[in-house]
Amino acid sequence: MELERQKLAIQFAAVEVAIDDKIQLQTKKIVDVVSGAISAAVGQLKEDNLMRDIGLKTHLGVMKGELTAEIGHVRTELKADIADVRTELKADIADVKGEIQRLEEKLDNHSH
Repeated sequence: MELERQKLAIQFAAVEVAIDDKIQLQTKKIVDVVSGAISAAVGQLKEDNLMRDIGLKTHLGVMKGELTAEIGHVRTELKADIADVRTELKADIADVKGEIQRLEEKLDNHSH
């Protein structure tokens, strides 16, 4: 029984590590997308300033809207992915806790 309990404790720790890893991965994706969007916007701003086109303000406004919309879309998507991962992992944790409780009850029944 102790071996089974240790096995479940290791599985529980692995689930916790998986949660942390997935959250870090999703966070990195968000940072990468935002950094890429900012880099793209800065590059476009430099190009537009060199051209000094009369339509610069209009063009930048459109680009800002597009980037904002894209960032919003990606963030929403990543938040949904993170929520899904958390839900999955919480269910896994609940299963492991249930198994631990079942084994503890079984152990208690055998010890009486």
